[in-house]
Amino acid sequence: MKRSTVWLLLAAVGLAIVSAGPSFAREPRKARLMGVRGGKVGKIGKIVPRLAAPIVRPIILNQAVPPFRLRPVAVAAVKPYQGPEVGLAAGLFANIPSAAGEIRFHKVLGLDGTAVKAGLRFAEGKDANEVTRKNALIFADGIFNLNKGPARSFIWAGGSNYLAYTTGQTNGTVGGEVYLGVQEGSFYAEAGYAAIRTGFSPSYKGIDLNLGFKWVY
Repeated sequence: MKRSTVWLLLAAVGLAIVSAGPSFAREPRKARLMGVRGGKVGKIGKIVPRLAAPIVRPIILNQAVPPFRLRPVAVAAVKPYQGPEVGLAAGLFANIPSAAGEIRFHKVLGLDGTAVKAGLRFAEGKDANEVTRKNALIFADGIFNLNKGPARSFIWAGGSNYLAYTTGQTNGTVGGEVYLGVQEGSFYAEAGYAAIRTGFSPSYKGIDLNLGFKWVY
């Protein structure tokens, strides 16, 4: 082949490459990757990028912990002790000095605010004839609470006494007493009227005024 012919072929190929270069460069890179040239789909086919699925992490909220609640438990009500009480008292009985020992029982016949007081009393003094006698009595009184105070309570009481022994005689007869009182804790005070009947001479009559102390037996 002649050299002139070869040079002509090389010049034609170079001219074709130069003329096609700008148009090929103007095509977007994405189109070339998709195999699209001049608005036509090439034989390479579509290259579709795969997108990874987003990772969804569960959001755990801090749940509010309900406050700790105490469940009420049924507890049997504790009633105050109402057993027997013993006590000592001193003062005036039927207007003569006396001292007494007693025992009390609460809730007579199941009634709240009631009590029975029983005991022995010793009293010594002059009777209406100015004769000094020693007297030993057995007594029993019924007591009623006038209020239900937790600390201080007021009472009304009344009862009878029996003169078991008096100077010069083996026994006497039945007398009585009625009084009001106040109780606070173990201490109490009583004020009222009382009578001791000897059965053969003038009786003792007058003020009933006593201070006492009692405690659970």
